[in-house]
Amino acid sequence: MKYKNLLTASLMALGLIASVPAFADVDVSISVGAPTFFGRIDVDGGPPPLLIRSRPVIIERPTVNVDVEPLYLRVRPEESRNWRRYCRRYDACGRRVYFVKDRWYHDVYAPHYRSHREDFEHREHERMERERMEHERWQERHDRERHERHERRDDRRDERHDERHDHHDDRGHDNDRGHDRDHDRDHH
Repeated sequence: MKYKNLLTASLMALGLIASVPAFADVDVSISVGAPTFFGRIDVDGGPPPLLIRSRPVIIERPTVNVDVEPLYLRVRPEESRNWRRYCRRYDACGRRVYFVKDRWYHDVYAPHYRSHREDFEHREHERMERERMEHERWQERHDRERHERHERRDDRRDERHDERHDHHDDRGHDNDRGHDRDHDRDHH
């Protein structure tokens, strides 16, 4: 226990707890609105964000063909400069990402968030539910399409098998006819 408290204190001093998911079991929790929070920012219904770049950053093409809302993130400067290295930490590699400025987060967003926390949490819950439902619809469509592809492949395989079987039967009949002609010629 003593070691865990020492580790927690050290990590807090380094500001690593909020950004490293591996430390999720540590007793300290840093939430949105806290000065040391790094992560997703809910900009719906809040003050418009000041962005580091006006265009979104996308590291990988999305694996899911669902039009997902862009992410607004507060990250450390070294993370935004080398986003390819850090995007997995935020589960954001296949997403459009906008980085918000620290000054805006501290001076505008955090005070607004603290005064409207319930509204933000309700919207976040709705957003997560919407994304879950979109993913389920995509998964159902994907499974249905995969099943249809397998059925078509099985149908083509059956057709090729039938064609080979029919072709084989035709050759057998041709051979029988030829054999019959030879047999008839020998007996006449």
